[in-house]
Amino acid sequence: MPKLKFNDIAVKRLTVPATGRVDYWDTLLPGFGCRINESGTKTWVVNVRTLNEGKWSATKRIRVGRYPDMTLIDARKAASAAMQAARTGQDPGQVARRNKEEIESASRDIFKNAVGNFLQMYVAEKRLSTQRQYRTALLGPDVANWQNRPISSITRSDIRDKLAEIARTRPILANRSLAYWSVFFGWCVEQDKIEINPTSGVRKPSAERSRERVLTFEEIAEILAALRPDSIPHQMFRLLLLTGQRRDEIGSLKWSEIHGLDGAEPRIELPGARTKNHRPHIIPLSNSAAEIIKSAPRIRGCEYVFSTTGKTPISGYSRAKSALDKSISTDRKQAGQKDLQAWTLHDLRRTFATHAHESLGVEPHVVEAILNHLSGSKAGVAGVYNRATYLPQRRAALQAWAYRLSTLMPMACTRSSTERVEMPWT
Repeated sequence: MPKLKFNDIAVKRLTVPATGRVDYWDTLLPGFGCRINESGTKTWVVNVRTLNEGKWSATKRIRVGRYPDMTLIDARKAASAAMQAARTGQDPGQVARRNKEEIESASRDIFKNAVGNFLQMYVAEKRLSTQRQYRTALLGPDVANWQNRPISSITRSDIRDKLAEIARTRPILANRSLAYWSVFFGWCVEQDKIEINPTSGVRKPSAERSRERVLTFEEIAEILAALRPDSIPHQMFRLLLLTGQRRDEIGSLKWSEIHGLDGAEPRIELPGARTKNHRPHIIPLSNSAAEIIKSAPRIRGCEYVFSTTGKTPISGYSRAKSALDKSISTDRKQAGQKDLQAWTLHDLRRTFATHAHESLGVEPHVVEAILNHLSGSKAGVAGVYNRATYLPQRRAALQAWAYRLSTLMPMACTRSSTERVEMPWT
């Protein structure tokens, strides 16, 4: 019977027998072992002898638990408890079962296990981007030291301390983290895992201002010039600017959502499950936008228009955006200019909306229809009864916007930023 000093690595690497089963025994706690069978299942076991009226019984092997559901540390504790019970005349099997149940009960209520249940039961039906944000907030490095703690042990002070730590370098992320934690702990209260939500009464650690960045046409020209045609993320950025849509809606665009690409009215048709307001949305494509989609590589078996893996939608926006900013910064330094003012991908959406109205004269209700907004003229009761889609006006507006952008290439605007293009918006 092989013996070795048990540790996590050693247990993970136990050799699976070709047939039958093999027992490995721990040198640190004699009588404690791990049985592995041909299917790879690992079971913690312990050999005990019961002392009864001064006489020792025959050796009895007791099942303690299964790895990795029960950790090595917990299995050693359970084995020791069973041995002690046998020495005092108690039923070691009953003690082992009770210990196993207590450990499994405590394990179900540790943070990482509760998060796993929450992600499966509450978050799984949400948008992919929302799922990623929840996983980062609840399983990311910022909360690594919470993972093996009982949920009930996480207090309001823990929440405040962790928020202060994040806010020192990432103030907005601290606010977002608080929002996701609040939903999670609220769910735990509903599931009777805890009695009080520790985020209750905790304020956002950082003040936020409404984003107002609108890129000038000169800045748009620089960005367009820096976008590489061989970069999948960069071409996705170009489509964002041409359509004015949300990052994740374009980033996760599927070939099945593209219609009429080779016809007179190419368009994207997003189902309600893919939009922020859960309403189906049609996005007319200008000629330039259609060409970007046509030029995207078709990967066999991949449903996504923009993918770098061939299996999942495009990700790594921050890296691609940083590379773009670096390229622009290099060009500016060579020209003796200051760095471009910080901007985000969401600013492209605001930039489109602002210039479409102010520079091209597109009516607000048409801009809102393009953005799939229910504000302003289509908000409230008016939004319920106003079913007009303004598709011809939207297509004309997006085509005019594409033409306006084409005048900026290759490096600078060729027209005044206040020029109005006459189009039939109404």
